[in-house]
Amino acid sequence: MTRPTAFLSERDAGNRSSQAVGELPAVGAGGLGSSAKVQQRQQRQHLESNVLSKPCGSASRTCDFAIGPDLIPAANALAEFLALDQLEQGRADGVEFDMVILAGNAILSTAIAAFKAAKDCKAPLLITGGIGHSTPFLAQTVGEICADIDVQDCPEAEILRDVAVRFCGLDEQRILLEPASTNCGENASFSGRLLDERGLRPATALLVQDPLMQRRTDASFKRAWRDRAWRTEFVNWPTFIPRLALVDGQVAYAKSLARPLWPGGRFMSLLLGEIPRLRDDAHGYGPRGKDFISHVDIPPRIERSFELLAARFEREASALSRRLR
Repeated sequence: MTRPTAFLSERDAGNRSSQAVGELPAVGAGGLGSSAKVQQRQQRQHLESNVLSKPCGSASRTCDFAIGPDLIPAANALAEFLALDQLEQGRADGVEFDMVILAGNAILSTAIAAFKAAKDCKAPLLITGGIGHSTPFLAQTVGEICADIDVQDCPEAEILRDVAVRFCGLDEQRILLEPASTNCGENASFSGRLLDERGLRPATALLVQDPLMQRRTDASFKRAWRDRAWRTEFVNWPTFIPRLALVDGQVAYAKSLARPLWPGGRFMSLLLGEIPRLRDDAHGYGPRGKDFISHVDIPPRIERSFELLAARFEREASALSRRLR
């Protein structure tokens, strides 16, 4: 498969040696009969209509961000930085990859976009994710929308696999599952181990994650895969960029964003939590700290935006810093 051309690369791939993905069955719904195809299309339409219709999730979730309109620019600057997007115009249409890697998360619209991308470019789909901090949110969302999918005590990879097969028409034989990882670092290292076991060496991989964890996921995969005998070009695609706006006098998600999204408190927690982790200092996850991720350059304007938000949530930010140490 040819190298994708419609993305914004962070490094030159001109010297990459020839690599191949191991053989898996052709992508698609296999030999489904017409009635099964109709049922599958109806299920997919049901899923998509529900995903796009809910403002923040269920009625039990709150979209209270606990910030004033003056902090919207700072929050949006952080969100845009974290949601590393290397596809031109933020779209995967017409771009080919050897593999699509979906890191389990609670934002179901990212999964649906990853499923579509894998199907469109006829690439294997690797779903990585065990039971972690996002699992309860994912289970709640899928349980509300897809009542026939078992979410009780299930790892994220299995939940998302069932959505992909039952609602989005993917062939289960073309899906690889890594259901044991509990964080971004394990997503990366366990996925690499799985590909080694299967003899798969993708030259290009579309990497999809919760937008607010996309940049750290990229750095985690680059760190975990840097010493491999084969090289994979990761193309990051968060599928959308989160944005806050002033809607009817209240701080809210921009109306253009697909739903459901994070509860307001979780959104702010992720914004505050990612920057300290991305830092390459004694307390961060970079090579000069815990060495969980590759080096990430954090522009001064992003640090200033973080400080503005952290001042509003000083107690939470201090508690996070203590935990990271």
